[in-house]
Amino acid sequence: MNSRIFTGLGVTLALLFGGCVTGNQVWPTGTLAPVDEPVARATVRIESRPSGALILVDGRVVGHAPITVTLPVTRHGFFPDRATLRARFEAADETYGPVGVSANFGPMDKMPATVVFTPHTFWPVRR
Repeated sequence: MNSRIFTGLGVTLALLFGGCVTGNQVWPTGTLAPVDEPVARATVRIESRPSGALILVDGRVVGHAPITVTLPVTRHGFFPDRATLRARFEAADETYGPVGVSANFGPMDKMPATVVFTPHTFWPVRR
């Protein structure tokens, strides 16, 4: 009976401390799934309310909203790396200054069909 307890305890400890293995790939510590390489490009429509906000993708100016941009995606439709979409709204009163809103996406985020910015927030519209 003692050997069954020790065997069960040994198997349990091996499973707990063994890590996640898929085929010959060991997943990095702290990740939920392997990160895919970018294999395609998808379009994202960026809108702003009010329209006309200056749009930046990873710090690069791409134009004024509404605009459609093309970004890399994985085969499952996720972002392959971190991406930042930013809308900059010009203020009517110069003492107030411009207002910027950022949307940060990572490898665990699915590429939205549309991102809508307002001066206070943003929301992604899923595919």
